[in-house]
Amino acid sequence: MSLLRDSGGAVILQLAGAGLQFVAGILLARWLLADGRGVFGLIVLIPETTRAIVNWGFGTASTRFSAKNPSESASISLNAISFGVFSGVLFSGVLLLFFPWLLEFVQGEGFEEVLAAQGGVEIAITLSVLSLPLLLLESFLGGQLVALRAILASNMAKVVQTGSFAAALWILFHQYGASVTMAVVARLLSFALGNLFAVIALSQVWKGPKRLSRERLAEVFRFGIRTLPASIAVFMLFRIDVALVRIWRPVSDVGIYVLASSLAMLFQVVGFAVERSLVPRIMGRSGEETKILTPLATRCFLWVGFPVATVAVLLAWPLVPVLFGEEFAPALLPFAIFLPGLVFGNVGQICNTDLLGRGFPAYASYSAAVALTLNIGLNIWLIPTVGIVGAAIASLVCYTLHGVILSTIYSKVVGVPLSSMLIPRPSDVGRIVGIIRNRS
Repeated sequence: MSLLRDSGGAVILQLAGAGLQFVAGILLARWLLADGRGVFGLIVLIPETTRAIVNWGFGTASTRFSAKNPSESASISLNAISFGVFSGVLFSGVLLLFFPWLLEFVQGEGFEEVLAAQGGVEIAITLSVLSLPLLLLESFLGGQLVALRAILASNMAKVVQTGSFAAALWILFHQYGASVTMAVVARLLSFALGNLFAVIALSQVWKGPKRLSRERLAEVFRFGIRTLPASIAVFMLFRIDVALVRIWRPVSDVGIYVLASSLAMLFQVVGFAVERSLVPRIMGRSGEETKILTPLATRCFLWVGFPVATVAVLLAWPLVPVLFGEEFAPALLPFAIFLPGLVFGNVGQICNTDLLGRGFPAYASYSAAVALTLNIGLNIWLIPTVGIVGAAIASLVCYTLHGVILSTIYSKVVGVPLSSMLIPRPSDVGRIVGIIRNRS
């Protein structure tokens, strides 16, 4: 299987998925406006945050075990699917017990002016909470496909999800009117369709007995629990800013900030494509082989990441007000501030993939905990005075710190110079050509 085919094909599919997600973002912005977009962002944040906690690290652990034991991947995959459904249903019920608090979280300053949410926010929150099992399955199924080197199928499932989301938004908004509730319904349907495609694709590539295994379940769960602190800390690092913006700013500012962060996350197309292509190679190989592959991957990502970020900013400046509306023009500066931090953050994630493959799941939690603590402090200081630009500055500092700390830890643990992780070399071009010519 060619690394070029995996990463190149993944980039194409990721670009397709990002394009469809971009279209969905335009529909949300144009129909819901800034305040409705903010309410929608807060409502979907509820199950996303819960997913980071109640996955128990099971998805990451299952990916690792399937990559190392592909002959048992059917059993591991069925364990992951069963666990995802059980945990999702259980904690959807738990979340509903806190419904009054969730409603209060969404209905803050400026909510009374949000026409797109009036009369239906309770239904929207309930549906969003009930989507938790689908969100858990989406991450578990994607991880299993990646572990079995079905990289293109994994990305195709994402294209199905984002494409159906955009299509469902268009249909539901036209049929029933633009509302946050209809947007949540569209999102729920899209995850159901994406998961269906992923299950079908997974059934074509998994191997071994197709039955649940209690022994493997316990083994995966034990390793997963060790990855959980990192999973929670990393997620909170990248998403807690939205909740903090809500505390000090009106819901319209939340909508503008959510757009800026969503556009910035689309930039991660390249990073996700590279990382997903490397996961089975890194987790399924010896330490000495990955000692060469991982630094090369981080340097190549830096070669690509900063030029792509520059082009993204130059294109966004004239296009965002035209496509999303003048109301969202203030999203431009936060978007530009986000991107350098995401470049370094992705470098750190590539290093963490290698560390996970070596059986060291805790290092990402150390790095993310430091960055998250600083992130909260900076947001508390900057948001009340500088608004959403202050939140973006905090993210830039902390994403960069997270990436640099993980790169430094990797350098110490594996025994490679930090410069080999963070300073691109002219010779990398020849190395990339060599990888393209060889199949692995």
